[in-house]
Amino acid sequence: MMKISYPTSNKKLLFCLACMLFMNLSYAVTVNATYVMFNSSIDSIMYDNVTGKFHGKTWGNAECQASSFSNYSSLEANSPYHTAGIGSNHSYNTYFEANNGKFFGQYSYSAPTIGRWNAETKALEKTVTIPNANHDKYFNWTGHTEVNVFFDGLAIYALTGDSAGSGGWRLTKLDQELNVLDSKVFQDSSIGHAFMINGKFFTSNSYDNFSFNQVFDFVTGSYSVCDFAISPNYGSGTAGSNYMTDSAYDAANDVMYFSRWGYIYKVDSASATFNATSVPEPSALALLGIGILVFLCRRGK
Repeated sequence: MMKISYPTSNKKLLFCLACMLFMNLSYAVTVNATYVMFNSSIDSIMYDNVTGKFHGKTWGNAECQASSFSNYSSLEANSPYHTAGIGSNHSYNTYFEANNGKFFGQYSYSAPTIGRWNAETKALEKTVTIPNANHDKYFNWTGHTEVNVFFDGLAIYALTGDSAGSGGWRLTKLDQELNVLDSKVFQDSSIGHAFMINGKFFTSNSYDNFSFNQVFDFVTGSYSVCDFAISPNYGSGTAGSNYMTDSAYDAANDVMYFSRWGYIYKVDSASATFNATSVPEPSALALLGIGILVFLCRRGK
């Protein structure tokens, strides 16, 4: 059988490419966040990708207040155009989201139920119990995080515990009417805080820092490690006011917002920064690197 010979220069090129792929996966990425504003009445930050408006919500077991801002400039200036209550004992959780003129968030303490509110009037419009979900799992700072809502720039997602026996987390994709579009289960021993971009769900393993250590790809169902450290570390420390309470993604401008008990920060070029564009996931890059190395080893014999 004829043996195909590859130029040494091409082998070196492939070897360097494989090494670069592994190096790209191995080091921590420092992400620079910029301070936006402070409002003691904003524990949750929401951005509506349809209307372009920002919304903030208080956290508590009494009457929760929600404030609306017409655009980024009014948010930065801390100048809401409307503030009203959205009901008591239904909106303790900070992980709320907004889309197309509606709020979405945890409604019940006793069941995995999500609510929808009118963003302008702040009136409750609808509640739905998420199937195959429970309210037994929560982030490790507790805070009634049994039902956490995220918007990745395309769709609404609810994070709950899984009631189907896996003991893991269930991430459920919903439409505007709270109908289930898809649902995936994954394992994560401990979640401190989270955010979502383009179907990629990023989590930290502890509430008392701003580092994100894992990413779950909702489309592929793959789960891999990552290492994104927010700088400055606005979540450092163990005091009650020193950890992240919510996230919101502005897909049009590719900006991720984080809230920390009234303090709002942002990360520009978020999808590229967190490797959450349509490029292959780190796990796919690792497989490519392995494939190249195997190819070189076989050809080197």
